[in-house]
Amino acid sequence: MRAKISVLVPLVLLIFGGFLGAIRTLPAHGTTGPVAAFEYEPCLACAAPGFVAFFNASGSATTSGTLLSYTWDFGDGSIATSNSPSTWHDFFMAKSNVTLTVKDSGGLEDTVTQHFVWNVVPRFNFQPTDPGVNDPVLFNATSSNAYLGSYGVITDYAWSFGDNSQGSGVLVKHAYSSPGLFRVSLTLPNNGNNGDPRVSTTIQVRSSQTGQLLLNTVFDGDNVTVSGFFNFNSTIKTLSGQATVTVTNATNHELLFMKTFSISFTARSNGMIRFILVASISPFKLGVTCTTDSKNNTSSCFVSRNPDVDGDGTVDIIDFGMLAIRFGATTGSTNYMPAVDLSDHGTIDIIDAGIMATDFGAVVFQ
Repeated sequence: MRAKISVLVPLVLLIFGGFLGAIRTLPAHGTTGPVAAFEYEPCLACAAPGFVAFFNASGSATTSGTLLSYTWDFGDGSIATSNSPSTWHDFFMAKSNVTLTVKDSGGLEDTVTQHFVWNVVPRFNFQPTDPGVNDPVLFNATSSNAYLGSYGVITDYAWSFGDNSQGSGVLVKHAYSSPGLFRVSLTLPNNGNNGDPRVSTTIQVRSSQTGQLLLNTVFDGDNVTVSGFFNFNSTIKTLSGQATVTVTNATNHELLFMKTFSISFTARSNGMIRFILVASISPFKLGVTCTTDSKNNTSSCFVSRNPDVDGDGTVDIIDFGMLAIRFGATTGSTNYMPAVDLSDHGTIDIIDAGIMATDFGAVVFQ
């Protein structure tokens, strides 16, 4: 049995990416020293008498040098120390409290204890991965899983964001009010006797703000959020910046689209500068139209179906012509074309023409 395990170890370590990843070192912002964090993956296919699990501490980080050692206390009397962030352990029990202690090159340590359950795996990611103060961060735990049926359906997701704030739900948003290195933890509360499994990682929040909230609305049954910043250089007449567009289903909160756009183009003139960010979701692409006032660098956005109907990268006379020949058509009529019903209200009318006129000539980012 042990021979089979030893063959599987290097393979599974590669499958669960990041287990042999490089040690992270982060710049000092607010937090001094290391922050311990780890995730785990059970080896459900291992031929073993016990419960083999792989542990990944590459989410640990420090603001004072580099991480030198990882000491694991598996809660069953076994203790191991390594300079690698990844390890594996063969339990002879289905659950345990596992403690990780990390030490950095500055001689500082940090410890975290989390509950491990062999057939339940909390998992999550977050976007953007490099947020600034007050930037909305979306935490996504949809990849969490309960195996073999004995745990049942996951009914709740409990979050700790490391700044004395908590949250609940499979998808949650949180903004940090100060810079620093924070440990984010996800717990799957369990009313049975298995305990509450937990994993964690770190998030570095920069002191410089990456953007302000520009749009938060519901369109066509989806939540649409836009945050970003834009700056206009009046000397060379260039608008630059970035914007993050997030689209989630308003009913089940499924993440449908998330992308950070890098914005840079030469404006035709000073004044109100418009551009469009395209969110590619089914069945119709969305177009987020943003306008920046070059005089004071203030920005605002609104959302519709993508006015660049033919997808050639600009809103032009071809798009307007496609709308014009269907003007007045309603849902169900032979002349109705959903893609040019930009306001999504069942009739191709003056509202849609107004949207396209506003966007006419705008630069399109996809």
